[in-house]
Formats: sequence, C-alpha cells, structure tokens
Amino acid sequence: DKVEWEVTEGIAYASVSDGVVTGTDMGTAEVTLTVTYNEQEYTATITVNVTIPTEDVTPKQEMLFDKSTDTAFDEDALAEAIWGADSGKTITDLRYGSAAASASVVNADTYDWASVPAGEERVFYVVTENVAYKFTALVVSRRIGSAQEFMDWREETSKDAKSYNNADAAKANAVYYYGEGEYILLTNSFTINEVLNHQVWLQTAPSTIPADGKVGFLGTFNGNGHTITATIGQSGLFGDLGSGAVIKNLGVVATLNYADVYSVANDGNIQSHPAALACRAYGATIENCYISVKDGCEQALRRTGVFMTAGNVTIKNSVIVSDSQADNGAVLTEYVHTGYTVTCENVVGVSYNAAIQVFARYEGSAECAAGVTLVDGSAAGFDIAAYELTGFDAS
Repeated sequence: DKVEWEVTEGIAYASVSDGVVTGTDMGTAEVTLTVTYNEQEYTATITVNVTIPTEDVTPKQEMLFDKSTDTAFDEDALAEAIWGADSGKTITDLRYGSAAASASVVNADTYDWASVPAGEERVFYVVTENVAYKFTALVVSRRIGSAQEFMDWREETSKDAKSYNNADAAKANAVYYYGEGEYILLTNSFTINEVLNHQVWLQTAPSTIPADGKVGFLGTFNGNGHTITATIGQSGLFGDLGSGAVIKNLGVVATLNYADVYSVANDGNIQSHPAALACRAYGATIENCYISVKDGCEQALRRTGVFMTAGNVTIKNSVIVSDSQADNGAVLTEYVHTGYTVTCENVVGVSYNAAIQVFARYEGSAECAAGVTLVDGSAAGFDIAAYELTGFDAS
C-alpha cells in the first residue's frame, strides 16, 4: 500500500507534505492524493486558494515610478522609501493592482511596466515574507525638467501623427494624435528659446472631427506647479488637444508671435490666430493653470489666450491674463462652434484691453461664458497679485 501527496497545478503557490498543505504565494493550487491499495490506484484532487495577508501602509516618501527611467528592481531602496531606513523589511516582489503573483511587475530583477498604466493613485503591493503591503503611487510616462527635454518629447511622441482633414479621413491606419495614455510630469520651470511651431493636427471645421475625438495630444500633462515660458505661434504648446486630454497645475507665460505662424494674405488681412496652449481643443480639460499671454503680434487677425477654437472643453480653477491689443481678440478662445460648449468653473480672465471679450466669437450657447469673471487689468489700482495662483510664476 502507498499514499502520495502532490501539487499537480500551481506549484508556485503551495507545497504539500504528509497531507499538510503550506501556502507559498497568493494564487490557486491543485493538490492530488494518490492511494495504492491491493494494486488498485485511487486519486482525489482538491483546489486550494492561497491568500496572503494584506495591510495598508503609508510610505515615508512620496511614491513615484517613472516608466521611462525606473528599470532596475532595487528592493532595499524601495523598502527605505516605504518604511524608512533600517526597517528590517525584506521585499521579495512588487505587484500592481493585486497581491496575486500574476500581478508582479518584476522580471529578473528588472521592472516590467507593460501592464501598468500611467496615472495617479495607482495601487501597488510590496510582498514581504508573510505580508503584502498595499500603497498608492503616481506612475508617469516621463519626467521633463528642461526646455530641451520638452522639445525632445514633442519630437519623439508626435513625429508619426498626421494632420486630419477631409482628404485624410478616408486613409486607412492613419494616426492623427499623440500621447494617448501618457502622463507627463514637469520637474522644473524653464524657458524655451525658440519659437514654437508645433504641427497642427486638426486642419478643418469641427464637423470633420473623428468620432472618437482622437486628434492632437490625448494624454495628461501635469505641470506640478512649474512654469513654461515661450514664444508661441498658432499651434500653441501642444498643437491640438483631443478627447480626454488633461492639462493641469501648469503655468504658462506665452508671447504670441504672428511672424512665425502659418499665414496667408486675405484682402489685406493676415489670417493668423495665435494662442497659448493649442490651436484647437475638443474634449479637453484645463485645470489649476495660470496662463499669462503677452501680445507680440502686430498684424495677426485675432489673438486669443488659450485656444483658437474650442468645443466641449472644461476649464477649472484657472487664471488667464491677456494683454492683447486687438479689439477682436479674446481671453479664452476665438471660436466656440455651433453644437459645442466650453464649461468654466472658477475661472478668472484678466484683460488689459477693455474691448477684449471672454470669447471673440462664439456660435455655441450663451452659457459658455458662465463661470468666468472678466477683470479689467487697466483699471486704476489693479493688482495682478490678487489673481495669481500659488506656485506659478506670474512675471
């Protein structure tokens, strides 16, 4: 007669000896008992669900993972960031979204971020000998700390995107956007010493926007309280902003310059419409931003603060300062097209020209201007400091 115990499935999660099953990691295992009696073999299999005790932990340091640079799994550095020096904790694994072994992002002592989306409040578990500790972290696609890094990012991420217009709409497999799923984090303020002329992806009226809204930048750009100072043409910092794009915690000091903007003569008018953030924005969100727009144009037809045209855009908790001297300019945007809206919440527009409006022209609903306080910056005793957002350079 003979009795045999064996883990037949999920050997990574359990072991068995003399009928005693010991869990070794979180997962599912199958344990099979084989009994031989009178030369007859009998088997029975049970499924064992192995769990690891989990506890919440508040890390000692702000947890941030950069998918572009964090490659080596350094368990000692990770333990110090979570518990401090000399914690005595030994980390065996880092897992995303679950304490299960299948959620590991460590492969042969290197990080594999393929299954981890960039963004805020991502849930991780650090696994020790007998407990999985749960914490949240910011996961970024890339950190940018200089003008050169910003320009490199724009070039690398947008080089394959095509302009979207009626002719292109029928082309198979064409890509009209960039940065989808990205989370970009600024680490410093900086000045860009060249005129920005980003490619503009949306070349036509909003009736031709792709149904999915995927045009221009689609990711999240977190300025982290820092400021970008630049001379900007029609395309703005980002070219266009498409559905789901988020620009937050960013200061922008922009000088608009028509001379380096694509323009054509039209009955003696210069058809250029420069703006600070983007030429066109549809479905984007601007939040907690300080945008100071200096008018460096002499002949541009219209000069606007944030966008040239916009639709279904949300702007929250932001200050836009415009010193445009064009009476047909606007603090926020030149156009809001029919059927679209711009939703504003706690937005202050400061203008140094009494003729400036919130929108130079809009074909959408009258509610678009609700939520915007328009302030006359040319009034006696005006103090811009009263309207600056904390942490941004308002020079």
